[in-house]
Amino acid sequence: MYIAVGCSLALPQLLELLPEGATSGVLLYVGLRGFITGNEFFERCLLLFASPSEFPPERPYSAVPWRYLHLYTLIQLLCFGACYLVGVWGFGIGLGLAFPIVIVGFVPLRAVVLTKIFPAEHLELLDRRGR
Repeated sequence: MYIAVGCSLALPQLLELLPEGATSGVLLYVGLRGFITGNEFFERCLLLFASPSEFPPERPYSAVPWRYLHLYTLIQLLCFGACYLVGVWGFGIGLGLAFPIVIVGFVPLRAVVLTKIFPAEHLELLDRRGR
């Protein structure tokens, strides 16, 4: 399936021959597959509703105290919400150009603000992305 999606980039005129429902279905499948399986952010969002004893021991973030883990996840959810609001609502009211500014604003958030809130060893474990 991934090869077929890649081939569509080389031959975009073939996409016109496919029904729109089939194309949307493939893209939905690929998006959900990448979102649900192996997405550490999604896993940590689910852990907001689980007890700390249910955290998967094989993940690097399991060594982080649950309060720091949940705070980091909530900050990421707020950043995601900011991207979503500027991306969806911004284009309707003319703020769509602010999207890059929001993304660039995450750099000092991570480099300055989060280093003051979280210990360095916890940030290192949270930034490992499942490795």
